[in-house]
Amino acid sequence: MSSGISSRGARKGGGGSGGGGKKEMDPAALSLKASNIKAAETLIAEGMPERILELHKMHESLRAARHASEAATAAAQEEKKEEIEEDGKGVLPTSLPSLPTSSSSPSVSTGTGEGGKEGGKEKDVIVHVNPEVFALFQRVKGLVLRLVEDLGVLKLFVRLASPAIADGSFNSSVQEDVLEVISSSRSAGLMVLQHICKYFLERAHYVVK
Repeated sequence: MSSGISSRGARKGGGGSGGGGKKEMDPAALSLKASNIKAAETLIAEGMPERILELHKMHESLRAARHASEAATAAAQEEKKEEIEEDGKGVLPTSLPSLPTSSSSPSVSTGTGEGGKEGGKEKDVIVHVNPEVFALFQRVKGLVLRLVEDLGVLKLFVRLASPAIADGSFNSSVQEDVLEVISSSRSAGLMVLQHICKYFLERAHYVVK
């Protein structure tokens, strides 16, 4: 009797140990994890440093362009001031005349004024964006899109590397902090893209008025 009970218990125990064993991952999941690890390691070693350096170069070039523009404006104003002093024999007007604008800068027009009609029908007038602003937005948009995609790869990499048992362990807490930093950075990149879209929407709104 006791031997029968023990044999049944042994069979139950054997079945329990077999059922509680680790499940093998699907080959597709294993392939995805391996490709993600490879992509993340490449990003950490090469991709992200390149993106950061590119952003730094862009920021420095914009600062240099702004300083050059301010210096050119100040020089033009000083030259105009000297001409006025020579013409007026030291008597300055209350306000300096405005500097002539470049012919290449686009003029804002809605297409409904004079010359806005052709053959009795209203003719649409295309108001072109400042080419320098448009080129800058295109450059920033491409770079931010790549950064957002790279951060998505890193986020998946950290999630797949989470430990099997994460009951307040040191590794799990560090990974949660890393995920929070990655998520906030990705959200900041998406916010930049939203601001670019908002700029063009607001510009279109004011042009139509």
